[in-house]
Amino acid sequence: AAKHGRAYVEREAWLNLAFFVGQQYSEWNAKVGGIQEIPRRKGDENAPRPVINKVMHFTRQVHHDAIQDEPSPDVLPATDDYQDITDAVVAKAWCEQQAGETLTDYLAQVSRAALWSVIAGSGYKKWAINPATKQLTITPPSFFEIYLDPAAKHFSQCRHIIHAQFMDVEQVYETYGVEVGNEEIESVDNGRSALLMGMGAAPMQRGVTVNELWMKPCRRHP
Repeated sequence: AAKHGRAYVEREAWLNLAFFVGQQYSEWNAKVGGIQEIPRRKGDENAPRPVINKVMHFTRQVHHDAIQDEPSPDVLPATDDYQDITDAVVAKAWCEQQAGETLTDYLAQVSRAALWSVIAGSGYKKWAINPATKQLTITPPSFFEIYLDPAAKHFSQCRHIIHAQFMDVEQVYETYGVEVGNEEIESVDNGRSALLMGMGAAPMQRGVTVNELWMKPCRRHP
């Protein structure tokens, strides 16, 4: 249902991505609900195709403007008391250290999420905490990996979100401790993989789709 609800933006998002990475000879195939290369005319199969990528320059400029005001953590003291001011300074230093390149590399993740938002209309930052190490991780997933609650009229009203990742079998085991059977292994769509490669998000050729459900507490699952 979430995939069906997002169908109206799929066309623009895939075409924008294709133009951004320089594959301007692409078109949307409504029958299969996917993108494909525009076929060459008979006799011109080996003729060169000029590429004029004005979209990349436009996207880079908008992306540059979007991250000019880089978000940074701040902590205000609870009172004017010297101890509260000292605690606030220490807490701010801790927040900046947590957001640094050696841990979450927060600003780089914000930049990547902003790029997805320019290309596809929405960008996401996924925050998760490792229950064993208590370490925070922040990742900007591909726009095409996120499926929202189809009943929600706004992101803030989503009851649940699905993060669908195409993962290597060994990666699935290392992350979730689950063995994947041979009958569950699938091949990736080569056309879409070629486009995602331009964003550094290309999946492996063979793997398994892992649907990770994130949901707010509800009466059935308090």
